[in-house]
Amino acid sequence: MSTLEPFPARIVRAEWADHVVSPMHDALSREERVAILAARPYSWLHVSRTPDDAVDGQEVDPEALDEANAAALHRLLDAGLYEGFPAPALYVYRLRSADHVQTGIVGEVPPQAFVDGRVLGHEGVQPERV
Repeated sequence: MSTLEPFPARIVRAEWADHVVSPMHDALSREERVAILAARPYSWLHVSRTPDDAVDGQEVDPEALDEANAAALHRLLDAGLYEGFPAPALYVYRLRSADHVQTGIVGEVPPQAFVDGRVLGHEGVQPERV
């Protein structure tokens, strides 16, 4: 069995992109995330919150956070902000900046592949960038 499998992707509808798409969670300070969360109820940041986003000094229950993130995802999907593709597939993307080009493949990976070391998270591939 392959580690990378096609999956049924969804993409943000163009007219909702400014409301949903946000910078990467870890590229923003806590204060920047709080501001975006308050101003943009459909921001993807509502789906990707971490314990670091909790109110200062407040204990975070990981299960409750997972449930809140899942509820935020269902709210975005139920609002019709995404459209699906006709069939599961692998997707290729390319990002360019002034001096760098990066190409990637997006697919579904079984969680067990991370557990048994067949797939490394970005921290394991480039530990100097953690």
